[in-house]
Amino acid sequence: AVFVPGNRGRASAVTCPADVVHFVREAFQHGKPIAAIGSGVELLRLAALPVHLAETGTEVVVDRGVVTSVDGVYDDFVAALVAAIEAGRDWSRAPGSLPV
Repeated sequence: AVFVPGNRGRASAVTCPADVVHFVREAFQHGKPIAAIGSGVELLRLAALPVHLAETGTEVVVDRGVVTSVDGVYDDFVAALVAAIEAGRDWSRAPGSLPV
């Protein structure tokens, strides 16, 4: 699994190394559970993953094994992350499933 924590800034193409984005994209294509919270969700946006991501507020969004929350309730976020890890790989996210 991959967990992307938030930080005080926002992820952007300027502040986020390309190899970090590549790592997240590779994990996605290999079906690994991925989670991001706070500004970490911006990194997933940079990676252009074809899933629905949390936008604002306290919602916890789970889509194809990707768990996101911008300002979520941590208990709900952790429960969703644990469920994604227990479910294992999402085999619908095969290599070649990402836009270039």
